[in-house]
Amino acid sequence: MVAGKNTFSRFIANIAIIAITLSVSVMIVSTAIINGFTFEIQEKIFGFWGQITIFHSGDGNASEEIPVDKSLPIFSEIKKMPELESINPYATKPVILKTRDEMEGMMLKGVDENYNWNFLKKHLVVGNIPKIEDGAISREILISSTTANRLKLKVEQAVLVYFMKKGSNLPIGKKFTVSGIYNTGLDEYDQKFIIADIGLVQKVNKWEQNQVGGFELKLKDFNKMDIIEDKIYRTMLDQTLSSSTIKSQLPNIFEWLDLQKMNEFIILILMIIVATLNMVTALLILILDRTKMVGILKAVGAKTRTIQSIFLYKAAYIILNGLFWGNLIGLTICFLQKKYSIITLPEKEYYLNVAPIKIELLPILGINIGTFTICLLVLLIPSLFVSKINPVKTIRFN
Repeated sequence: MVAGKNTFSRFIANIAIIAITLSVSVMIVSTAIINGFTFEIQEKIFGFWGQITIFHSGDGNASEEIPVDKSLPIFSEIKKMPELESINPYATKPVILKTRDEMEGMMLKGVDENYNWNFLKKHLVVGNIPKIEDGAISREILISSTTANRLKLKVEQAVLVYFMKKGSNLPIGKKFTVSGIYNTGLDEYDQKFIIADIGLVQKVNKWEQNQVGGFELKLKDFNKMDIIEDKIYRTMLDQTLSSSTIKSQLPNIFEWLDLQKMNEFIILILMIIVATLNMVTALLILILDRTKMVGILKAVGAKTRTIQSIFLYKAAYIILNGLFWGNLIGLTICFLQKKYSIITLPEKEYYLNVAPIKIELLPILGINIGTFTICLLVLLIPSLFVSKINPVKTIRFN
């Protein structure tokens, strides 16, 4: 009979350990994937445009930016900001790409010879980055794989690019060579932009060499984006200049990321509820299974608090076992996904072709400490059942 009870108690304890193991492993994997999504997508967004843009505050339109003088002293002051990683001039111009059989409306983003190409090199599918040098206008362009597929273009192939020239109703066609093809996975960029020499936009718009469409700023810590943008706007820009963050320019993506964070929060809450409910049930069963033992201990003078602590120690042992196996399984899944990319995703819907993993120490510690603390605190409720056990009745009926 005792062996049967021990077997039953062990079975209940194992069920509780499995429940905590599954809950903790799901929480770790979910947190790692959502952190990975946030990091990878923000890296893509900020890599293409930076976190902050500065531009003319006048009434420009889709086809004609109002130029900004890059020799203004204010830009030298911004360059000295310790939070700044880089500042690059840019200019954009609507264009039409035309091949023999196809044509596509695009936005040309012009950059100079000092542009940081690290991001686009990372996402380069084939070919090379355009060669842009000071004093000569490059005739090479970088296009996305989406554009290349639609227009059936390949590297080193020629393509006509049509511009609307200032003061003229007739477009100007210029022949360019595709130097490379990139793929960021973000349709907002891949379907819209080609990259070329900023001198081309300056020439078509009849700008001076020191005139650009604006500046993109990349920060050392993108979490300070809103604070730095507000500081620049309020204390450094005059009335002819304005600024904005990439968050305000692409609100849909950032709202989607916030939604993922909300999903993470819901998953964490649900998993903790599952773990605590299983632990409460397990402890109640263990107490009921050990009713005779509790009655005997009370009969020989053991205090209720002492008996409660015995069951809580047992519960703590079960929780720690579940945490150990949950961490082991969860982190193993994360490392396997990170190394072998087992879980794949449709890139059009998720902006990434594999589920990303970003393991951070603080969230994992928070999951472990939070699960242990909440479970143990909730288990104080069923442990109070010990005080209701009458030793005389228990011994008599057992």
